[in-house]
Amino acid sequence: MIVEAGLVAICLLDASFCGFRDAAGRNMLIRKRAYFRRSIAIGGLLGIASTLLIAATVAIGVTRATDPTAMYQRYLDAGAIMLRVYAPFTSLVLVALVVYAIPKPHIRALATVTILGPFTCLRPIAITGGAAWAMVAVPEPPIIVSLLVTIALVAPCGWCLGRLGVSKLSVDRMIALEEHTTK
Repeated sequence: MIVEAGLVAICLLDASFCGFRDAAGRNMLIRKRAYFRRSIAIGGLLGIASTLLIAATVAIGVTRATDPTAMYQRYLDAGAIMLRVYAPFTSLVLVALVVYAIPKPHIRALATVTILGPFTCLRPIAITGGAAWAMVAVPEPPIIVSLLVTIALVAPCGWCLGRLGVSKLSVDRMIALEEHTTK
């Protein structure tokens, strides 16, 4: 249960952070909390949808196997390998976000320039690399299909949020939302 929970948590955190990243720097309002909360929530919803689709491919792979218990164990082996890449990557991002939360512009800039910015560029490589390592280590066709679906759903999350227009809400609508939440 630890492998599954770890992968789900990382997927949901990643998608939520994609929502934040998509919204960051794109709104001229002074009070941006409601704007960021909405963007993070939409990213999280995309993460939930991705997780459910990935889980469906795993369920199909396990139920169609001649030995479902052995196949599930192979999926767990692949997931443990993925966590070896994703857990350290996610941990560094979380540390950078803790630093980013310090309300000093120069400290926020340091967190962005040293970790958050470069890791945004490395994110698709880390996602693909973790899945590729699992494919090589556990070369079962249903697992490879699930891993390819994982790459296809998780890697372009930020791009998808940009296309959905999460960060392109009208300023008038955000002002109305801000006024509503501060009452």
